[in-house]
Amino acid sequence: MSLEAKQFLDSARAQCAGETEVEHRNCASRAYYAAFHSCLKWVQPLADSPAGAGLHGRLIIRLKGRADTRAAALMLARTRDFQLEADYNLDSHFSRQQACEALELAAAVLQAMAEIRR
Repeated sequence: MSLEAKQFLDSARAQCAGETEVEHRNCASRAYYAAFHSCLKWVQPLADSPAGAGLHGRLIIRLKGRADTRAAALMLARTRDFQLEADYNLDSHFSRQQACEALELAAAVLQAMAEIRR
């Protein structure tokens, strides 16, 4: 079975409705990966992107370099900030508000990429 980016977004929505911080952190992480895969699918391959950046950074750089995907790149980068905070900064509180903001950004990225594909 293969997954679609929207399935990650649906999972994020379910997690955002939860009451626990773990659910809110999972929401931000799944939301980011929904946005990431939506963009990655559109711009592959990334072999000719700038060296020195990981796959995630290269994707954002590539998207920022095009007028039609620049806004999606900025939203993806902000969603990534939430994901990094949720996944790696366990000593600080991660709120439902942060999770919901990540979810909204990710949904906007998926929408933007769908409109570009038309």
